[in-house]
Amino acid sequence: MFATHAFDLQSLPSAEGERAHVGAPSVNVEVKLIGVDDATIERGNDPRGELLVRGPPVGTPLSGDANSTETEDQGWVQTGEIAQVMTNGAFKVVGKKFH
Repeated sequence: MFATHAFDLQSLPSAEGERAHVGAPSVNVEVKLIGVDDATIERGNDPRGELLVRGPPVGTPLSGDANSTETEDQGWVQTGEIAQVMTNGAFKVVGKKFH
């Protein structure tokens, strides 16, 4: 569980090959990562996995959209992005999920 403020946005330098830093989830939006490697976390590294979102502000994917699909369980929407959660609770989008 992460306790963050929706307006906790940061400007961090971007390393080559990384996507933009996006900060904490917005108000009334739930975010989770799937496919996180437990061994990586146990070594003290930040969790990294596929980014899923849900909540009233999250739109429903259009049928045929190759970049996002809605999962069958409880309205989670797959974004097609790989994200890393930093120790301050901010999310950093670091790549695309390859199908």
